[in-house]
Amino acid sequence: MDRMYVLFAPIAIMSLGGAFVIAALALGAVTWVAFVGSAIAALVIGVPFSYWMTRRIKRKDPGYPPPTGRPTL
Repeated sequence: MDRMYVLFAPIAIMSLGGAFVIAALALGAVTWVAFVGSAIAALVIGVPFSYWMTRRIKRKDPGYPPPTGRPTL
């Protein structure tokens, strides 16, 4: 895990969770099961997606890894 993952994971999980809740409400599911199911689905999908996305960004970044002679922030 790295700092980018810590930033991406909450954003992805909350975005997916919101999308799943909206979809459940649009389909007429107004019970607590819809909300809990949306939260579980968001966690199950959002965590690996965030990990994959941060690795993909770093793989395509020509400046990564940073040069060894320069201090990083």
